[in-house]
Amino acid sequence: MFAPTIARQLADAFPVLKKDILDAARFASAAFGIQFDELLSKPLSKLKRTNNQQITQIIVIDALDECKDDNIKSLLQLLPRLNQAESSIDLRIFITSRPENPIHYLLQRIVAKGQRIVLERIDQSTIERDISLFFERKLPAIRDARPDESLEDDWPGQKNVDILIQMTVPLFISAATIYRQLEYPYSPAELILDDILANRYKSSKLAAIYQPVLNRFLDHPDHPKANLIEEVRLIIGAIVLLEDPLPIDSLAKLIDVSHQIVDKNVRSISSVIMVPQRADEPVRTFHKSFRDFMLDPETDIDSTTDKNPFRVDAPAMHKKLASDCVRVMQRAKGGLRKNICRLESYGTPRAQIDHERVTLHMPKELQYACRHWVDHLQQSETSISDRDEFHLFLEGNFLSWVEAMVILGYNSEPFKALTTLRSIIRVNTGSALSQFLYDAKRFLLKNMAIAERTPLQIYSSGLVFAPHKCTIRKTFQKLIPQCFTQLPHVESQWGPHLQTFEENTYHVDDIVFSPDGSLLASSSHKALMLWNTETGTLRQRLDENPGGPAFLTTEKGLVFTRASVAFSPDGNLIASVIDNRTVRLWDVTSGLVMLQRTLTVVDDGVCKVAFSPDSEHLAVACVNKTVQIWCLEPIGLQLTIEGHTDTVQCVVFSPDGKFLASSSSDGTVILWEAASRSFELHAVLTGNSGVIESVAFSPDSHSLASASETVMIWDVISGELKKTLSVRSRYNIHSITFSHDGESILATSNKTVRIWSISADKEVFALQGPGANSDESFSTLSLSLNGPLLAGSSQANIWLWDISPFLWPENCRSPTKDVTSLLFSPDRSFVASTTMSDLTLWDSYTGKRLFRINNGILHDETVAFSSDNRMIAFCSDPDYTLKMRSTDSGLPINAINATGDNAIFNAIAFSVDGKLMASVQSKVIQIWDMLSGQLLQSIEVTDHEPKSLAFSNDSKILASGYEGLTDYERSRKQKNADGIRTETESSKDFKHRGTISSVYEVNTVTIWDTDTGALISTLRNTEKEYDRLEALAFSPGDKLLASSSWNEARWGGEWLQYKQHNILWLPTEYRPSHSVVRDNLVALGHNSGDVSFIRLKDIPGDELEGLLD
Repeated sequence: MFAPTIARQLADAFPVLKKDILDAARFASAAFGIQFDELLSKPLSKLKRTNNQQITQIIVIDALDECKDDNIKSLLQLLPRLNQAESSIDLRIFITSRPENPIHYLLQRIVAKGQRIVLERIDQSTIERDISLFFERKLPAIRDARPDESLEDDWPGQKNVDILIQMTVPLFISAATIYRQLEYPYSPAELILDDILANRYKSSKLAAIYQPVLNRFLDHPDHPKANLIEEVRLIIGAIVLLEDPLPIDSLAKLIDVSHQIVDKNVRSISSVIMVPQRADEPVRTFHKSFRDFMLDPETDIDSTTDKNPFRVDAPAMHKKLASDCVRVMQRAKGGLRKNICRLESYGTPRAQIDHERVTLHMPKELQYACRHWVDHLQQSETSISDRDEFHLFLEGNFLSWVEAMVILGYNSEPFKALTTLRSIIRVNTGSALSQFLYDAKRFLLKNMAIAERTPLQIYSSGLVFAPHKCTIRKTFQKLIPQCFTQLPHVESQWGPHLQTFEENTYHVDDIVFSPDGSLLASSSHKALMLWNTETGTLRQRLDENPGGPAFLTTEKGLVFTRASVAFSPDGNLIASVIDNRTVRLWDVTSGLVMLQRTLTVVDDGVCKVAFSPDSEHLAVACVNKTVQIWCLEPIGLQLTIEGHTDTVQCVVFSPDGKFLASSSSDGTVILWEAASRSFELHAVLTGNSGVIESVAFSPDSHSLASASETVMIWDVISGELKKTLSVRSRYNIHSITFSHDGESILATSNKTVRIWSISADKEVFALQGPGANSDESFSTLSLSLNGPLLAGSSQANIWLWDISPFLWPENCRSPTKDVTSLLFSPDRSFVASTTMSDLTLWDSYTGKRLFRINNGILHDETVAFSSDNRMIAFCSDPDYTLKMRSTDSGLPINAINATGDNAIFNAIAFSVDGKLMASVQSKVIQIWDMLSGQLLQSIEVTDHEPKSLAFSNDSKILASGYEGLTDYERSRKQKNADGIRTETESSKDFKHRGTISSVYEVNTVTIWDTDTGALISTLRNTEKEYDRLEALAFSPGDKLLASSSWNEARWGGEWLQYKQHNILWLPTEYRPSHSVVRDNLVALGHNSGDVSFIRLKDIPGDELEGLLD
């Protein structure tokens, strides 16, 4: 909590900073680097000095060594950012710490302009003098405070003071502890002093100081000694081993000891334990040395002088604390539960949960237990196994624990906890627990992104879309919201897709894994972002070009910027290109990315960067047709290579470092000799058509793959073409890479990543990407060097997969065509879905596919059900025939041929009695007799072609609808001797004819009363989705005509909504290309060609308590 704490203090000290710091408060639970930048660096940067005046402010960081190692590294790397030359605040940092690595090493690097003092090197006489002055000032106060004890005027005497000085040198904390012991009001000062002096001969100076404090507990003969020792050991053991200190009341509840007993014992040793003044303040030790003393096994040896009966067995105490944490989390009152903060809706954002609500429903001991139970379990040095207390806790409380952790802001810690738990499973005794933890990790990867935003979605979206056989779904099935009466079909097992990073603001141009696979870097033309692949959380964001343009002006005109990023093979550097003109080198050795150097490369732009395998050189692909080779030690431009006749799109070194390959918009790939660092021309490879955006070497460096519209495999030594793979794409293949074994090519193909066997020249499997409602396609790939992780970027999103072979068979299908339309049957029992070539009929109650018809290119606007639901009609190319099938069997019933050249049916509708059908062809409305198939009437319409039709209930009126027009036309049919006579009238005349009409604007429908001509209602549709095929419908009695209907349930953006409240978040792979809602039934069409059904029960009233069960 360093950054939030210092930010709060700065805001109090400098009110002008308060607004900026409060505006950044949402970052208080973000990754440490993001916290630091948003809460400290950026607000301070806005305070510009005036008249060269600065205000000095000192930040004191005491006992830095007591922080966790990761935080220490990050903090020391970030502190220099606070020293901003233009700021009106001159910040000075005072740090105290034990000289432990890596603190010692890091301090040496960052204090070039500071002063460093090693206390151990201070002359002992100086320390003795300081401690002597301390006693000289403090001890008389004790004498004066005890007038009834008749202490001598020079008490305790210079001889005793000299002994105390020798006992405490060189630790000032020892002197302070002795002073606090002598302050203890419930024992005579002389007796306390005698006890201290009696322990001066102990072999440990810590024992000499602290043992007298503990011996005080043994002076109570009315308490059984064994019980008293155990009681004290439990309380002190908890205090010294807690990961974060707790108030006395919370501590008592955690270790299950009464408040009075804890309070009494803590106050008895107030010389070593800091007793809080307020009930909500934590109790803690004055100094870490007391903890060291209590845990030191050497203080419990068989010796009459050094024995410490209160010594704490750290592993046993940690095991006790782990069990205590589980007990607190499982307690009926004040423990974990679903919706612990009593939120109003499954869609309530985390940002709306205020601190007061959290503290009301989650007391401090519960917060502590949630965060640290695994820490204590790990330090207990014990193993876990099937059906033990920790496994049972997870089976009962895993989701509520995750909910609590997210609400508390500890979003990444459940991942680390699960990894720790998997590492301590007892061998051969944890198969069920191991499976649970694997599924739990997969569940978190898929759902943590939405849980961070809306915590209760782990019960809604998380469980609804989890695989059927997933242990988490099976275990917590009962927690799925009861408002869902029908759930979508999902996969049975986890597939390769791990998660999607959706927090990128700009189009992602490039991605790359770190050499160890723990980080994924993504770059856009404005920012470089680093993601933790273990947790899926954003670790660091570097806004490199926040105000920069997305394009450059060159001799070719406007050239859109294309960011690039690369890790050095040794993992020490990141090279990034953001503004298309410069390359930045970032140091990542400390675990935090810091800018090391900026290279000004070219004015025309940079497309790609690549490190040599030895990390000593950097190749830069330039828009000006050249490749630049930069030496990194010392940094400087070594060579500019020319050979291409157009923009160089890509550069890559071979794994053995012998070759550099460059590809260009000129359709060529050039191999350069890199081993000698002369970069002489080795071979020019021609054969690809168009721009070659990506090239890749095989792991053994013997082959090179190049990609444009096809993929070609080349022999590196001879430069000969070995094979042209039949993998093709409608668009250019933007990115390729070899598999680890070199046997397959991974290539982007629109919304899919295809894994292609080189020897068999066929697709092994395909990975589905962006949702069907998206126009995104994959632009770049990155394969982790030694692991199974594959990443692909598509516009602003990054997809992460595990491509381990055991995940392939069921879950790696090639996607079919996007669903282009959905249509409910009149009774809602069927749904028809169309793609560009298929029509599929689905049972809406079971979600099962009834039959599929492949009939060429379907016109999705020309699908209709008969009123009795027994027949479905549709039109398809190339014969433009209107076909009718039975919904029971899928067999043909009838067919009607289109009239005229290239005439296409654009809208159809059946009469309620099933005897008539209306259709539209080329601005002609046609009415057909369904029994005979004869055309009864043709009506020519002017200007625009109707897009929807509807019969009145008595079949006497036909309404036609238009897009973007001001009038609906309606036709009145009257039976005469010649058949049906149709009379077309303007809607302006409806008042005199007593028929139905409607005035229509774009996304607006107006409904009129046919008797009076009065305007009844105006409906404006603000959503993109509405079904044109059923856009017109007559009400019972034929009094009203409506073009759309409002449903309590609806889909909008990422969410399924009920009464305008978000209740179910749709993962990217479930977001539809088309959706339709009727009443409380939602049908979602996907890019796989499948349709998902979600049905909600009707919840009366305007309140949402029913949704929260």
